[in-house]
Amino acid sequence: MGHRGQSAGGPGVQSAGREVPGSDTCVRARPDLGRYRRARADVYVDLALTRVAEGFPRIKFDPFWFAASNDVNISREELRRVVQIVAAVRKAVGDDVDIGIELHAKFNTPAAIRIGQALEEFDPWFIEEPIGSEDLDALRLIADNLRRPWPRASGW
Repeated sequence: MGHRGQSAGGPGVQSAGREVPGSDTCVRARPDLGRYRRARADVYVDLALTRVAEGFPRIKFDPFWFAASNDVNISREELRRVVQIVAAVRKAVGDDVDIGIELHAKFNTPAAIRIGQALEEFDPWFIEEPIGSEDLDALRLIADNLRRPWPRASGW
């Protein structure tokens, strides 16, 4: 299965052995977590719409502000909150804007799979760094359980 942005052209980043085209036209839409300790969906929506109005056809953001450490699980409540944020951003920007979701290697393998499966309905362009890049078997397990490309860790 292909992914959004395949026809964009231009340089890209590597994604599990594949290039993610058009990554050079992506910008972060991330709230200042110092100001928004519990950023609501409307904060992400406002930032995403601002970036789209600035002309960016792709945005990426981290709705996992609550997870500060690595190898953690995610509760049902936290996953529902993340799904609400991503759903609100997708609805606001529409289907013509690519969205990437950053995980920053905060989660363990089962949690990363649950998160990825929960977010697939919003057609993310990619879901970035679900776990640390050093565990190739776990990265393969995640990839085998999802339809979206997962860019590898930036430390590679």
